[in-house]
Amino acid sequence: MALNLADGNDNPSLAGGSVTLNDRFTIDLDGALPTYDVAPSVAYSATMMSDRSRPLMALVCDPQQPLRADKVMTLRAIETRTLLKPHDWGVIDWLIENRRCPAVIVDRPAGGRVMPSLDTRSQPMHEDVVSRMLIRPAAELLELLDNNNLTHRAIRPDNLFYVDSEQSRIALGDCISAPPAVAQPVVFETIESGMALPGGRGDGSSLNDLYSLGVTILTLLIGHVPLAGMSDDEVIIEKLTHGSYNGLVGRERLSLTMMEVLRGLLNDDPKERWTVSDLMYWSDGRRQNPKPAAIPRKANRPFVFDGNECQTTRDLANAFASNWDAAVGPIKDGSLNVWLRRGFSDEELIESVNDAMTDPMSIERSDDWLVSRVCIALDPQAPIRYRDLRATVEGLGLLIGGYIDDEDMRDLFAKTLREQIPAFWQKNQRRLTEAQEKLLGDYDRARSYVDRIGLGLGLERVAYDLNPNLPCKAPIFENDYVVEVSDYLPALENIAISTGDLKGLVDRNGAAFLASKMARQVTPDLRDLDNQVDPHVSLIASVKILATIQDRVAKREFVDLCAAISSLLEPSIERFHSRTVRKRVREGLKKATRGGRLSRLVGVVSDPRDLVADTKAFQQAIAAYARSVMEDQRLEYEKTHRDYFARERGAQMSSTVSGFITCVATVLIFVAMMFF
Repeated sequence: MALNLADGNDNPSLAGGSVTLNDRFTIDLDGALPTYDVAPSVAYSATMMSDRSRPLMALVCDPQQPLRADKVMTLRAIETRTLLKPHDWGVIDWLIENRRCPAVIVDRPAGGRVMPSLDTRSQPMHEDVVSRMLIRPAAELLELLDNNNLTHRAIRPDNLFYVDSEQSRIALGDCISAPPAVAQPVVFETIESGMALPGGRGDGSSLNDLYSLGVTILTLLIGHVPLAGMSDDEVIIEKLTHGSYNGLVGRERLSLTMMEVLRGLLNDDPKERWTVSDLMYWSDGRRQNPKPAAIPRKANRPFVFDGNECQTTRDLANAFASNWDAAVGPIKDGSLNVWLRRGFSDEELIESVNDAMTDPMSIERSDDWLVSRVCIALDPQAPIRYRDLRATVEGLGLLIGGYIDDEDMRDLFAKTLREQIPAFWQKNQRRLTEAQEKLLGDYDRARSYVDRIGLGLGLERVAYDLNPNLPCKAPIFENDYVVEVSDYLPALENIAISTGDLKGLVDRNGAAFLASKMARQVTPDLRDLDNQVDPHVSLIASVKILATIQDRVAKREFVDLCAAISSLLEPSIERFHSRTVRKRVREGLKKATRGGRLSRLVGVVSDPRDLVADTKAFQQAIAAYARSVMEDQRLEYEKTHRDYFARERGAQMSSTVSGFITCVATVLIFVAMMFF
């Protein structure tokens, strides 16, 4: 996405306190709208150039996190009045932080938030108002999202807005400017999603949104967030112990009608939780009795672990995951197996746990491998857990994208794939969605990249493959936001303009980013880029890669970038031996720089005719020089050993003359004998 100034210049900068986005929207940098901030984004006033009367705002996003850019076009096409729809997105110069940041243009509601803050207590909303203004419109929106394979993943009371100043309609707020569910408090997430790290929750499904909607409805009805004051771990334990409905609703006084919808939406069993069609059915006035949440099977006596009594396998799995090292003992000493056999008459469960403890390859495995698999066997619904790594199957790939610079998380993620933990999770599921099956296939393919060290491979390649919205993490783009291949060269051009110096062109992150998006075009040059012997080969390979981007994607000139790269190529000119060739190459680079085409730079500095001719001439010069040196050495030797060579030559001459005289004498004697 491109950024332009309000006056249309190519090089963005502050222009009258505003910048333009994609030549369609103007963002007022002095028009902060804190009332509409949606964590982690901040809101600023914006206008559409073609319709300045339309109320809009720009959400300036956290540049360290990928926004859901691939969802913008689909959401924009949906016909609904119950969502602050995104209109466009792009990257702007954010002078407040002296860097470039992504921004999303969304509708600006005329009213304020439905609940100013999750920390506040407000007047409980009447159930008729909740039904009319939230439940029915939200059900219709979620149906539209589900039909387009989309999820919201940010449904909570402080992300609800009154559309009009009369506060007659409510719309769901932004769901694009941050990764899915990253800002959701644990209480608004299902048990499984709440167990995962915020960056590892994933898109989920409509069932996740329906659960969040259920907690939001409850919050508005009682005027405060349920379980307020509890830590995240305490919220999870409360839900595990009593179930989400009982744990959240508690002793709150609600009508039977509201209890009905909340029982349906807060059911912890995904198969029994209400679907969008169930909610639509209810909102039409046709009442139904949701099935009560299944009571988790409890053992005859609790399993005491880490000072706590665990009566269900889910409780114990959560306890194991919370105290990882301590879990090894009861798993290995057999006490877990004994408790399962005495407490549950479930051979399938026992077999699954035993399977988790057994490696079919008969390879000695780590304790982390053991605990991770046992936690899955005890609680197949829970996210994948491997020490501090906790992610749903939908969020595992997103997690490494957010933690690509964290060495500890990188190591845990690599081990998770290497030890095929997702495959074991899959083995313990009764049913998978099509999206989950695809993701599991992606993880299996990614496993082949994890331990490969070449440029364009490794964990960096895995992160970009699994996160199409992940911006390039190359250090050279530290103050930029490069999320598409088409952004790569303009970003380098901006650096060349502002600093006149480029310290690198394609590093490990850059190589992985480009290989993920255009592998066929750049893979041959990536091999040369990884050349550790000849730095000229590596540098020229990086310029070739950039030239490929320019020719296939950018298709415009980059004069300043060419000038900066020409300076970088100066040492490569010195590899030519002929002064004449070096002069010709320098002149060729200057001419190519003015044209702004990287391929011409490559053509000049690595012209095969010049290389072959220079090499051949250099070899001939070496041979001639060697002959000259040998001749000089011979003459010098003869000069210093003149007496020796005189005697040698005298002896040779005497021998020759003597032989000649002998031959002549012999002939004369033979002739004389013939006549006499």
